[in-house]
Amino acid sequence: MDIEKLIERLRTESLYADKASLEIMDLCMEASTALSTLQAENENLRAELEQVTAERDAAVRQVALISQPNEPLTLEQLREMDGEPVWIANPDALGYGRWGIVDGVYQAEDDQVLMLRGDYSCHYYGKTWLAYRRPPEGENHHG
Repeated sequence: MDIEKLIERLRTESLYADKASLEIMDLCMEASTALSTLQAENENLRAELEQVTAERDAAVRQVALISQPNEPLTLEQLREMDGEPVWIANPDALGYGRWGIVDGVYQAEDDQVLMLRGDYSCHYYGKTWLAYRRPPEGENHHG
């Protein structure tokens, strides 16, 4: 039986004196109030569970990301990361990189270009620039 219907029946049918004593009527009213309270608490707990589940899933994704090897990203990987943050650095000075948001990748004649938001481009990607999911470990970062 649907909880809402049960609550309504407990409230309305308990009011008919010919069907129940005053004690039973009071008991039915208390039961309907208790069911309403439990139903509200259940809805709140379900909402809280949904939030905690979303937070857990986000944390699991972050752990998976952090546990991945931090190799330089390929152009193919970068094409799939539009709108995501990357750490960019010159291969000869990895400690002096900075964060950027991927805004596209394109191939010019002899140039592979990583575009970052804010009209910033990294020409000759793979030669003069590399991008990582996070700053390379063991480097002194100034960006």
